[in-house]
Amino acid sequence: MAQGKQSTQNRRPKTSSTRRQPSKATLTKQKKAQAAKLKYEIVVISILVLSIFVMMCVYFGLGGLFGAWLRKMMFGLFGISAYILPLFLFVGTTFKIFNQNNQRLNNKLIQSFFLIVIISAISHVRVISASQIDKSLFDKSTFYPSLINYFSISAKEQFAGGFIGGLIGDIFAFVLGRNGAMIIYVLIGLSLLILITEQSFFEIIKWIGRQLKTFGAYIGSAFNEIIEARRAHVAE
Repeated sequence: MAQGKQSTQNRRPKTSSTRRQPSKATLTKQKKAQAAKLKYEIVVISILVLSIFVMMCVYFGLGGLFGAWLRKMMFGLFGISAYILPLFLFVGTTFKIFNQNNQRLNNKLIQSFFLIVIISAISHVRVISASQIDKSLFDKSTFYPSLINYFSISAKEQFAGGFIGGLIGDIFAFVLGRNGAMIIYVLIGLSLLILITEQSFFEIIKWIGRQLKTFGAYIGSAFNEIIEARRAHVAE
């Protein structure tokens, strides 16, 4: 009888206190994953705050001496595209907060950055008379001094393509000529736009057309209301 009772006790299920605990390696892996997540959030939030500061510097001229220096650097490097970069940083970082391992989003952000560079190159090629790669003065190439000049002009006047746009723009303009470079840049830009939006180019054109039509109708209606109000005022 005692042996039967003892065997019954041995067959009892284990309590929660005797369940298998996670191994040390598993706990270490979980801690590392949690630490990596926290580091990611810190980096992304820091970039988000930085993007807001850059927007203040570029759009409103705030930020003191450092803000003025940052504004000069951005326009000097990217030219007119410096107006787009702060918004790109802000929107891209906001999406990254909620999409940490989204490779599709990463690809779109990379494509968007290349589109910004292409805009800089187009802005540069549009204003130059010729590429400076093959130009020389006193048997010395004027290309590198020209790049510094591109930086200085864009930083001061806030237009053209800056250092980066000048570098890429001059290379294509030298190989293909200004008109050929513009055609290639427009094709690359449209291709990137299609990849980013995942929409047909013709669908994008139709959408822009519809928006312009709606805007035009709104402006026309507002203009007619103003005319009618003036006529009524004159009639009185």
